[in-house]
Amino acid sequence: MPSKFAGILRRLPLMALKSDVNHQHGAVIIKNGSPIIWGFNSIKGEKTYHAEHDVLRKFLYLKGFKGWERDQRILWKQAVRAKD
Repeated sequence: MPSKFAGILRRLPLMALKSDVNHQHGAVIIKNGSPIIWGFNSIKGEKTYHAEHDVLRKFLYLKGFKGWERDQRILWKQAVRAKD
């Protein structure tokens, strides 16, 4: 019987197929062994989003960080504080 993780890995290429760019990639955030967010790389306007950025953006939105992309330094600010 295949593991749950193997099943998640088999679904990633299907997520990548949703991408509208030449190099199609998928990403997933897993919590307690289950996928909670799926994402893929895409182009929105003039911006290109990597699959890992897409899942992070969806996760932050899910957790209530709405509109954070206007000032994308939220992740940078947290990383700088961690070094202090």
